[in-house]
Amino acid sequence: MILFSALTLLLTINRLLLMRRIVILSFLVILSLLPLTAGLLLCDEMGPGTEATGENTAADKTPVTEMVLATKFEQATVYFTELQNDPERVSSTAGWNIAGENFQKIHDLQPKSGYAAASLFMLGRVSYSRYIQFKEPADLDKALLYYQQVTSLFPWHPLADDSLLTLSRIQLEDKKNPQEAASILTRITSEYYSDDLAAKAMAKLQDLAREYNTPLPPAIAAPTADSSPAAIESSAMDLSALPNVKNRSYVLPVTYWSSDNYTRVVINTSRPVAYKEELLEKIGDQPRRLFIDFDKSYIEPKYRAPVPIKDGLLQQIRTAQFSPDTVRVVFDIESIKSYKIYSLPDPFRVIVDVHGQSKAPVAGQEATVSSSGSRPADMDLAFPSKVKPDHQAIDSSLATKGIVLPVIILQDYKKIKFSKNSKDRAPEKDAPLTSPLLSLAQQLNLGVRRIVLDPGHGGKDPGASAFGMHEKDIVLQVAKKLAVKLQKELGCEVILTRSEDVFLSLEERTAIANTNSADLFISLHLNAHPSARVYGFETYYLNLTSDPDAIRVAALENATSSHQLSDLQNILSDIMKNSKIDESSRLAHKVQASLFAGLTNRKYPQVKNLGVKQAPFYVLIGAEMPAVLIEMAFISNKTDASQVKKTGYQDALAAEIFQGIQGYISTMTASL
Repeated sequence: MILFSALTLLLTINRLLLMRRIVILSFLVILSLLPLTAGLLLCDEMGPGTEATGENTAADKTPVTEMVLATKFEQATVYFTELQNDPERVSSTAGWNIAGENFQKIHDLQPKSGYAAASLFMLGRVSYSRYIQFKEPADLDKALLYYQQVTSLFPWHPLADDSLLTLSRIQLEDKKNPQEAASILTRITSEYYSDDLAAKAMAKLQDLAREYNTPLPPAIAAPTADSSPAAIESSAMDLSALPNVKNRSYVLPVTYWSSDNYTRVVINTSRPVAYKEELLEKIGDQPRRLFIDFDKSYIEPKYRAPVPIKDGLLQQIRTAQFSPDTVRVVFDIESIKSYKIYSLPDPFRVIVDVHGQSKAPVAGQEATVSSSGSRPADMDLAFPSKVKPDHQAIDSSLATKGIVLPVIILQDYKKIKFSKNSKDRAPEKDAPLTSPLLSLAQQLNLGVRRIVLDPGHGGKDPGASAFGMHEKDIVLQVAKKLAVKLQKELGCEVILTRSEDVFLSLEERTAIANTNSADLFISLHLNAHPSARVYGFETYYLNLTSDPDAIRVAALENATSSHQLSDLQNILSDIMKNSKIDESSRLAHKVQASLFAGLTNRKYPQVKNLGVKQAPFYVLIGAEMPAVLIEMAFISNKTDASQVKKTGYQDALAAEIFQGIQGYISTMTASL
């Protein structure tokens, strides 16, 4: 009898173990059918606000890595499931620690991938389950943090709205905060309104309103025939017609740099987007307005506050969700002469350059770009402070007419290898300039009072790197040496775009020169080449190029744009109408000739004149003064790198660039 009972018990235990395995296997099968599969977890499309930073190598996106992540995620999920079903292990914190570490490691392998979002979601589940088991408030707080990170870092991911719903439940049931729960549910109805969870969120909001008297969210406004604010506020829209927030581009906060005769505005988006523009004349009390509509886009409410500028050109910038899939950015104009609008990639952003003859400065109005920062004791150099992003709001009553501009992206030609047979090869040393006539600057006898030096790269952007050196460090050292000579020997005011190891966007560097009304703009760089045998120095100025290799690369890089290369060339031609191309060419030739003659006379072992070249560099686009970009050496070449890191060679570079600038100024100020 005892033996029979024992056998029965063993069979029962085996059946239970078999059932548990079946449950686990079933869970994994279901999991494979949910949005946690590798396809969605690795979501090739990056979410809003992310940039290609170069942190992940190409190998990180290979099928092998995806398989490893998928395997690790499956193993972590199985471990967590078994932990919850094991009465002995579930009561020990050691098992919970391992469960959390498993998902954290997956997150850290690719912190910007879809697996990172799924791992954060599972970390929230682990933390909340641990809170239920041990009742430690810290675990509940961790769960809230993980779910919040999913929604803030990965709003495009399929688990973002699930995280919001879980957050609302925790706030209501565990934190006893129905107001916060209602606020979170409102986000689901306004940002994820086409998802299946939106209906649940709306129903729960109605329950909360009845039980806790929490306010229901206002209906999302839509433009109507009556464009008054009251009419717009009261106009309701069918939520079923609204596109999913996950499928739209995010418009990010506006950044601007301003002076009394120039303003540059940069509008970043999470991905390339089509946009249109229109200029509206003054009507009644409404000022002249320039607006840009971004198609299939969304802007978060926190970024819709007005941005006051009041620099004599623009009064303010406003933004709003003009329609369900359109974000409108409006510039209220005070007095402008002209403007240019174009876009740049990686990350995609729209640049608006506004010019004009401004009114007198407003009393008490401070300059938007100011001089700040520590200064060396032996020189008085200005280091403009970086303007922080500002937020905005808008008038939804403006008309929506205008020509749609498809995604237009100007490509960066820096580091492109020029063909030996290029028609744009630099002239030989001492070759005459294309025009023998005196330039306009010479005829007007204009001088140079203010020079902006731009040490390239900085901060998170090291530039070219080789032999343990970074471009950003070398060019900053040379820039400081050059600044001292320019100020002491020419008496010029010198402004460095950066005086330390900080990151500046390319458009900010040009804006610093324009807003400070610089007379010259010099951008300093080091070059790099796949072949370690390539060496020398070259000077660039902004212009189009007919180089066949450059055209081929530009056409290839623009394959995602609906504009043909000819359209891109026309856009660049329009942008450069006011650029000082002829003067920039003269400056480039003077600097290049001085570098070659001076370094040759100093008997350095390796000096090679690569000549003056032209290409549409981002950092030179929009500069309103003669502007050049100098590639002082190839950091990828052992001899060049060895020379350029030495103080003596840096002194020589600064001295010869100074001589070139001085020679240009002398010819520019020569009398007829």
